[in-house]
Formats: sequence, C-alpha cells, structure tokens
Amino acid sequence: MGDFSGTILTNRGRNLLAKAQTGVTLQFTRIGIGDGAWTTGQDPTILTALISEKKSLAIQSLEVAGDGTSKLRFVLTNTGLTAGFFIREIGIFANDPDLGEILYAVTSAGNKADYIPVAGVTLIENVTDIFTVVANTQNVTAVISDTVVIATKKDIQNHDVSAASHQDIRNSLDSHKQNTTEHNIPAQIGSAINVHNGDPNAHSGISKRIEYIQDTALDKWSIIHNLNTPNIPVVKVFSESAAETYYASGFCGDGSYCGDGSYCGDGIISGTVLDYTEISYTKTRKVDSNNLKIYFATPQTGKAVILI
Repeated sequence: MGDFSGTILTNRGRNLLAKAQTGVTLQFTRIGIGDGAWTTGQDPTILTALISEKKSLAIQSLEVAGDGTSKLRFVLTNTGLTAGFFIREIGIFANDPDLGEILYAVTSAGNKADYIPVAGVTLIENVTDIFTVVANTQNVTAVISDTVVIATKKDIQNHDVSAASHQDIRNSLDSHKQNTTEHNIPAQIGSAINVHNGDPNAHSGISKRIEYIQDTALDKWSIIHNLNTPNIPVVKVFSESAAETYYASGFCGDGSYCGDGSYCGDGIISGTVLDYTEISYTKTRKVDSNNLKIYFATPQTGKAVILI
C-alpha cells in the first residue's frame, strides 16, 4: 500500500504522551487515510488533522511491543468508497482527556503512494500494521472494532492454540471426558455380552460345548455348564500328557449312551488314539439341568469337556 516512512508524533501527540507518563491512559481511537501531499518543508509535527482525509478505519487490534512502541492493526478496505484515491497519508488518532480526539501521529508515502479503487470494481481488504511511539506508558489501550473483516493465518493459529478460545466447547469436552458414566466401554461390552448370551438363537449352528478346568485336586468336581439340557451330556475328563486310548465316560460300560441320569461307567471306544491321558473316574451324577458332579476314586486335577 505504498512506501510509507515511520510515523512521526505531532505536537499534540507529544503532549498526550507526556500526560501518559504521569498515569493518564493513552487510548487510540481510529486510523485515518487520505490523499494529502506534504509540501516541501512540511512540518508534520504541527498537523492537527490529515491534509485531506478520505476514509476512517477502525482499529482491529493493539499490541504493546515492550520496546517503547505499539503495533496497531487495521484493515485497509475500499468498502463504501465512492471515489478512488492515492493513499499518501496515514494518521493515528487518540483521545486526549483535555482536547478530545487528536491526531497523535502521521506518516506519508509522498510520490510512492498506491491507488485504492472505488468499491464495486475491485474489492480491497488488506490487513495492515502500523507502529507508533508510546515510550514507557503503562496504560495503552485502543478502541477495538467488534467487526473483524479479515483474520490472518497467524491469527487463526494463535486462536487455535489459545486456552481462551471457545471456552464453552472446551468446558463441555472436559466435563464429558471426566464424567464416569460417559463411554463406559467395559459396562457397555458386558451388557452386549449379556444380551447376546440371552439370545436363544445365538450360535445356534454351533455344537454346544463347555470346558471346565479343575486346578485344585478334588475327588468330586462340580461343573456348572448352563447348557440347559435335561440329559447328562457326554463328558470327557482328561489331563494333557501322552497319547492314549480314548475313554468316553458318559457312556455306559457297554459303550451305549446313558442319558437317563443313571451312573455311568467307563466305556472304551477302541482304536481311537488322542493326545491326552484320560482320567479314570467312577461315576457322573446329574444334580440339576445345569450342574454335573463327577466322582473320582482319588482327588484329581485336569480338564473336563462336556458336549450335548
């Protein structure tokens, strides 16, 4: 937007700055742009207004740099402009507690000015920063416009990482994450399993089978199988060791299936060799439809597999 030199404090600007050193708030009010040309020997310090102001622009943000300067950001736009002009001068306006609004600082581009066209032909919206002296003033403020025309990429990045951004959403997320009833995955999985187990059609195409592990030696094993059968299932009891002939208890001594609840012996199915040692046991007894008891001559550990 042209080649502007650094800003120069006007006499009124210096006086206001001096007041600010005593504790008076230095409040910037707006930015003015115009097409006024400084004549040879022009003393900008005596200016009380721009030579030819064409447009007043709101301040978008203020940043006190800490090196005796402040950065004012404004959006240079041709919105509402009815006639184009060359931007030769920029003024920073501030509020003086005794005089009201004053021209605090000015700068000029001279013959290196850029042209801003009338609105409607080309839309102009440029984010512009201008610096001015504030010395060691403690209270520096600005009248900030609540209508933001443009946000720079850096503005968006700063906004994204700021803990102050979207506090309502952040608070809702934090509350959601800390709520012990939200997304209780174990409880939901457990509920889903219970619903599944209660479905009579679940695994309907799969043979009913349950394995029972007895890791403490007992002569009476009590097996809760939940297979809901009125008959005693075929029971195979074994300990995993060397291969031996397969003994199928749950069959009577002659090898026929005894599903009537009577005591069963050790039927031998000859010729079948499996990779475990069958544990010899004396009888099985149905306690109810879901409970089997297996009796052994001596306490045993091992595994029982029941099938129906």
